[in-house]
Amino acid sequence: MRQLLRRAHLDRDGDAEAPRASYDVVVDGRRLSWEEFGRALEPFEGWDFTLRIHDDEFVDSGDVAASSNVVQLPDAEPAASPEDTIDAGLLSDLDEEEFFRAWDEAEAGAVDLLRRSLPELIDEDPPAGALASAADRLRAGMKNRTWPYDNMRRAADFEAAKLPKSNLELWVAAAGSFIAMRGESGLDVEVESSLMTLEHADWLGAILGLVRAGVGASAEPEALVRYVDECPEVEGDVDPEEAFLVEGGFELALPSWEAAGAIDADHRLTPLGRWGLPRALAWAWNGDFDDGGET
Repeated sequence: MRQLLRRAHLDRDGDAEAPRASYDVVVDGRRLSWEEFGRALEPFEGWDFTLRIHDDEFVDSGDVAASSNVVQLPDAEPAASPEDTIDAGLLSDLDEEEFFRAWDEAEAGAVDLLRRSLPELIDEDPPAGALASAADRLRAGMKNRTWPYDNMRRAADFEAAKLPKSNLELWVAAAGSFIAMRGESGLDVEVESSLMTLEHADWLGAILGLVRAGVGASAEPEALVRYVDECPEVEGDVDPEEAFLVEGGFELALPSWEAAGAIDADHRLTPLGRWGLPRALAWAWNGDFDDGGET
């Protein structure tokens, strides 16, 4: 079972003694007004949902975490086996600063797990000529502001007139741009929302599985979901009732991978994609696949 909104509680906004004090919703430690909470749910307009009110004292959060394949931010206590799986703990009542600190730690842990899962690719050179050719194509598309290159440029937070001179820097950011958008992408709100439903575990499981399957492996959304389910580094499976959401998110990411040359027109992994997608994922998580540091 995947959880899009993991844990929330009501919190009084303002003076508790005020006769008309309002309430906010605190989701995973981040405070949202009811209007902001509603906007976060816009992608699911028309869906049914269940609102359950309970006392935290009677909730076994471990049961929730065990059923989820989502990479969630860590509890104060470490996971039972932090070296082998991604911690699926739940945030409780952290303030904003603690939330982002925990998020940064979770991303650093995910990059470390990515590197440990593919040690044979660390410091490997890209396929001869492929990186330069793909970078030339990316530069031309970004300068001409064509789809999807312009959206990739904007999501990577590059200026069309000041693209990176380094082929490696340009390619890695372009291939990872739809995974973690560092700028205004220009994509439709519905598209961005669908991409944002993909969690760390979805990306990790999909890319690990795709790379392990090797050059020529399918990157079709159904195959990527299967890789997530089969990935030993990811706990749990994608809920069959929610699989179409995950598939839809991956489907929207494929144009950026194809434009970068990570997959071909038939959505099959290329030698450049095998080499580069782990590096693009590390970039999206503010890490460096080859040296383990921050980008």
